[in-house]
Amino acid sequence: FRLNVKWSLQELSRAINGDGKTTPNPLFRVKVVLEGDKVEFSPTLKKLASIVNNVSTQLSQSVAIIKRLPDVLTRKRSQKDPIYQIIERDDDTKKIQGSISSGMQANAQHLQQYLQTWD
Repeated sequence: FRLNVKWSLQELSRAINGDGKTTPNPLFRVKVVLEGDKVEFSPTLKKLASIVNNVSTQLSQSVAIIKRLPDVLTRKRSQKDPIYQIIERDDDTKKIQGSISSGMQANAQHLQQYLQTWD
């Protein structure tokens, strides 16, 4: 399960940051909206970052209901931590989350520069 979550996050990171050889392709649709006398994005960059940065938590929580085999097959409870907690503490997963977050911040800066062309 840990590897499935890790690979899913790597794919998201590759989609946001590119693979090092090519630039990333558009992944999200963000509209430029005129609100009164202000030009804004819809959804807001903060909302979009929150959604994307929450994906890893949602992935690990999706496996939270999966029990360890000894818990299912025997009466004796496993002494090991639940699978989702191991995934949340995994160093590789945390590094990938950091890469996703920094990629979202870099993209937000590019979008803010684009937004300034309308001012």
